Amino acid sequence: MLNRHSILFKLNIIFIITIISVTVIFLMLDGFIHKRSNFDLGFHLRHIDRNLHRDGEIEIKNLILPQTLEIVEDMSIVTKAKPIEKRDFFKQPPKVPFIKEHGKPPPPFFKREHSFDLLRYKDTIYVHIKEKNFELLLRYHEQEYKQIVLFIRVAYFVFLGILIIVYYMIRKNIQSLKTLQNSLKDYENGVVDATKVLDGKDEIALVSKQFYKVASKLEAVNESRKLFLRNMMHELKTPLTKSKLYLGFMEESKIKDGLELSLNKLELLIDDMANIEKITTDNVDIDKKDFRAIDIIDNAMDMLFINKNGVIIKDESTMVMSVDFKLFSIVLKNLIDNGIKYSADGMVFVECKDEKIYVSSRGERLEYNFVNYLEPFFKGDLNEINQRGFGLGLYIVNEILLKHRFEFLYEHKNDKNIFIIDTTA
Repeated sequence: MLNRHSILFKLNIIFIITIISVTVIFLMLDGFIHKRSNFDLGFHLRHIDRNLHRDGEIEIKNLILPQTLEIVEDMSIVTKAKPIEKRDFFKQPPKVPFIKEHGKPPPPFFKREHSFDLLRYKDTIYVHIKEKNFELLLRYHEQEYKQIVLFIRVAYFVFLGILIIVYYMIRKNIQSLKTLQNSLKDYENGVVDATKVLDGKDEIALVSKQFYKVASKLEAVNESRKLFLRNMMHELKTPLTKSKLYLGFMEESKIKDGLELSLNKLELLIDDMANIEKITTDNVDIDKKDFRAIDIIDNAMDMLFINKNGVIIKDESTMVMSVDFKLFSIVLKNLIDNGIKYSADGMVFVECKDEKIYVSSRGERLEYNFVNYLEPFFKGDLNEINQRGFGLGLYIVNEILLKHRFEFLYEHKNDKNIFIIDTTA
């Protein structure tokens, strides 16, 4: 179904209106020519009829205009032809005006018994005039009008053909725009398809070729970035693992605690970077299936290695969601982890109701606009509390929810910071 706001839909409407308008105009011209032909025939017949009534001795042959009517000798046509309506070509008897010439009285009015029949035979109109002891067959010359009608009809079909060709050319260009739009959609999903590059030298084809060049360069840069991040994380993981291994052989001391804290923060940062790389990649595969919310919450808590006594879960509706299990577990893990870090009493509340998940904890309202916290590495003031993380938790949460087309909301109520996942959005 076409979008009524699309260019193609508007083009179809314009094309249909144009065809209807042109057809109506040509039909009116065609009808006018036919009426003109009938009018001329009626005019000549009235001329004959009028003069027959004015002059009782005049011969009909003398009233015929040769350029309009022609006498036909073959009277057998009368039996072969089909009668047609007289179409009010003349009235009987006509009223003849009384005209005085040089003071003389008007000529006497004679009443002659005659009749006119209109016949059609082989697409030609005939006039059959009958009197008491006389009949005459006339052929009507409408060749001039037929030529005009033929010209009008040929002009109509030529114009219609040109219109269809122009419509096809414009539609083809619009289809090229559609192909370009599909290329943009593919690129949005991380696909650069060389087969969709348009051939030709028109502006749309040039844009398509230029887009492919730019997309290819960006794709190469993106691949380089991915390779760099993967290598960097791999190179960091190796010494990090060794450092934690060596740390296990050290005696307990403040230095060991400090080193352990630093290594844990570094490991957390690497994990966050890995999650960002996975989530923000263009061709990430969202494997949506139906899962119970409580199962995802339990998996998120297992990922945190925390005591479940600090997390109060309420799921009265036994909520079921269509999500990617692994990615959505990261969402709830980050929200619960944030809640524990910044909670005033160390408690986090997770509630599922009305197709929404609420993760709340006691604390002061966020100092900055909620949108700012969805940016990577945003931590607000570098105070002691904000040093607990790297400012990537909520950014990762928001990116995953965007992939799922869910809405991420925040509100502060009853001294609680409440993060809301709306699965109905």
